This record gives sequence, structure tokens and C-alpha cells, in this order.
Amino acid sequence: QAIQAEEKFLGPYVNLAQLEMNRSNWEAAAKVTAQLLDLSPYLPDSFYLDGVANYYLRDLQRAEESLREAQEKGEGRYFVRTHLFLGMVVAERGVFEEAAQYLRYYLKNENEAEVSDQLRGFLHTQLTKWEDDGLIEADTDRPSTP
Repeated sequence: QAIQAEEKFLGPYVNLAQLEMNRSNWEAAAKVTAQLLDLSPYLPDSFYLDGVANYYLRDLQRAEESLREAQEKGEGRYFVRTHLFLGMVVAERGVFEEAAQYLRYYLKNENEAEVSDQLRGFLHTQLTKWEDDGLIEADTDRPSTP
């Protein structure tokens, strides 16, 4: 009950962080998520939001730390989406096989309605390019056409 009460108290912070993200105001979003993490360092959604804000601020180390922490904390509302952002962060470090694992998980597990055709196409194109360049192993579970 205490956790549920605390989540209600934290709701306005989560809403404010999401609002700032919708406005692409990444600095403000990161400030709010930092406050959120100070208040409640165990909610996976808080770490996800912090990871996304810091990804767009190009603080990739902090983004990766927060996204990994979100995954370790459990099945939050954004659990599947952490894979998308972790895949992008890890790819920027040049660790393509790990990035491909995250991106493939995202494509296989995210709700179809949540993934735009443009994003799905981009990810399939990127994965195919990495395969063609010999950076990753081919995905034998992938359908022949995205």
C-alpha cells in the first residue's frame, strides 16, 4: 500500500516529464526525471524516462545506465521500449550484435500499434545493413519482408 500511495504522489512528476518529452524539451525532462529518481529510486518507469531524456541530450552513458536500471527493476510500463533505446545507445558504441538483440526484441515484443511503419522500416533497414556489412549474424526468425 505504501508503494501504491507513493506512486500516486509521483504521478505528477511522471506526467510533467512526459509533457516535457512531448515538447522535446529534453533538459527540462531530465531535471524532472532526476527529481523523480531522487524521490523514488526503485520505479522502472522513472529510469526509462530518465534514460530517454538523457539519450536525446546525448549523455549516452547516463542514458544507458538508466535504461539498464529500468530493465533490472522489472516489467514497468515501458519495459519493451527500453530495448529500443538501449539498442540505439549500444549501436552508437559500435557493439552491433548486442544492439541487434535489443532492437529485434523490441520489434518482436512491442505492441504493433505502438510502432510506426516508419520506425519499423528504419529498424529493419538498419538490421539488414548490419547483416550485409557482416557486423551481426542474420536473424533466422525474421520474416523475409518487413
